[in-house]
Amino acid sequence: MELNRYALFLDVATTKNFTKSGVRMGYTQSGVSHVLKSMEAELGFPLFIRNKHGVSLTPEAERIVPLVRELLEVNRKLDRVISTLNQQNEGHLTIATLASISHNWLPEIVKTFLKENPSTTLELIEGNPKELMSCLEQHKADLAFISKSSIGTMEWIPLYDDPLLALLPEDYNTEGMKTFPISKFEGQRFLLPAKEVYTDLPDLLVNHGVHVNVVCSAREDLSIMHMVASGLGMTIMPQLSALDMKYPITCLPLEPNLTRELGIAYCKKEHLSAAAARFIELTQAVLLNIKS
Repeated sequence: MELNRYALFLDVATTKNFTKSGVRMGYTQSGVSHVLKSMEAELGFPLFIRNKHGVSLTPEAERIVPLVRELLEVNRKLDRVISTLNQQNEGHLTIATLASISHNWLPEIVKTFLKENPSTTLELIEGNPKELMSCLEQHKADLAFISKSSIGTMEWIPLYDDPLLALLPEDYNTEGMKTFPISKFEGQRFLLPAKEVYTDLPDLLVNHGVHVNVVCSAREDLSIMHMVASGLGMTIMPQLSALDMKYPITCLPLEPNLTRELGIAYCKKEHLSAAAARFIELTQAVLLNIKS
């Protein structure tokens, strides 16, 4: 039996109206009746009972509705997998990524991947964690380089524990400190990344009983670093982000040692294309050299 018949049956089960479902599904009313009668002949039992309000399901039809929903959902998943495989055959891979990773890791990873797969085109989508997750959920990206705290129910491949640093104005008197106790942020003028950029930072301060004087928040890491360099305040930033720093700033590891876990997220229950799987393998291999 063709799946479009199942889809029509399920729509009528929802609308309880042949005419309304016909309009929604592209059938005339007589066409709906013909399809459903043909289904009943094949199944061996009636599906609908006509009444003054439209139609209602027979007991037999009620029993098969959940199975029909499951069948159509499996078919939709199959279509998505086929689409992914076709994209792979067309040689296209879309990577969603944090800017700090695209600046510091991806040039070498992409170079290695394209050397092995010269006919594949790559598309990079940069954004904040919320935007990257949206790309995955909407199947606009094959995988995402992101921090673990943002992944929700996505599948996860850990790559690197990125240390958090204290970023201080260059003339800040560190008194010879090799690390910066997080308690020293108490009451200090603080530059806060926008909440959608680094979602864990406010909780981090609260969990350590630290109260700061937030004077400004910004979406871009470079904007915050520039303000620190200008003496407007201090902040906490992952080391990988601080590698992009072009301003005179003092950086010290935090005490206690705190990190964010970086890795690759992809959609749960979705099949990675061969190209995406190979990109992950090469990423892991390249990072061994970068981190060493």
